Parts: sequence; C-alpha cells; structure tokens
Amino acid sequence: ALLQRLTALMMAPLVIAHLVVILYASHKGLAAAEILGRTRGSLLWGGFYTVFVAAAALHAAIGVRAVLHEWGPVGLVGSA
Repeated sequence: ALLQRLTALMMAPLVIAHLVVILYASHKGLAAAEILGRTRGSLLWGGFYTVFVAAAALHAAIGVRAVLHEWGPVGLVGSA
C-alpha cells in the first residue's frame, strides 16, 4: 500500500505536466508527427516519459494485485 501511495505521489505532477503538454499541442494544432519531430532525441522528454510509464505500470500492477486479492477466488492469488 505504501509503494502504491508513493507511485501516486510521483505520478500526480507527471500527469498534470502530460495534460498541459496535450492541451498546448492541441491548441497549437500540432499533429502527432510534429510532436514526435520536436521531442525525438530529447533526453529530457525521454526521461520524463520513462519515469511516467514506469510509475504508472507499477502503480497499476499493485492496484490490480490488490483487487484480485480482495475480490478473486481463494487460492487464485497469493497472500498479500
């Protein structure tokens, strides 16, 4: 539960930044190819999205495991 809270704390500013970027790009009328052209090769954006995806994947996996443990049949999922 603590690790899921930590990943949520990590993701909150990342999600906000991601949404700001999406809003900026959509208001400027940028297509996906234009966005990729601007960000390709950038270590900053690569690092940002690497951390974002890793935190989201870990957060989701912990959540799915908790739901399966709570709602799944006994014996299907190991003890938490």
